[in-house]
Amino acid sequence: MRRDIYQRLSQYLAGQSRLADFHNWFIPAAWNIDSEPDPVKRVAYRIQLLLAEYANGHRSEDELRSEFWGLMPQPTVTIIVGSASVTAGSSSVTKISPVGPVLQRADKVSEVAFESPPHLPA
Repeated sequence: MRRDIYQRLSQYLAGQSRLADFHNWFIPAAWNIDSEPDPVKRVAYRIQLLLAEYANGHRSEDELRSEFWGLMPQPTVTIIVGSASVTAGSSSVTKISPVGPVLQRADKVSEVAFESPPHLPA
């Protein structure tokens, strides 16, 4: 169920499906969510609440989309330059200097191109 939720949610966020398509799949799929592990239930309950708030006019679709982005799992990226490595997405991140935005999602730009440390050739 977890994979299905994130797959359908990512399709909506990527513009590959409409909100109505996601809603029409999610509501019956979440009917028996109580048998799922707690982390899956928490995400499903949050989605149910967000959809209800949207349906009742308490959130715009842009706000809903932003909240959905916040539910998506955050990937961990490790960049290795020479003997130095930086891991993003964990609790300990080394500060690095971005040189420009190269990865973009609908509502955010992430800096993922980095300058070489001064002691390493570019």
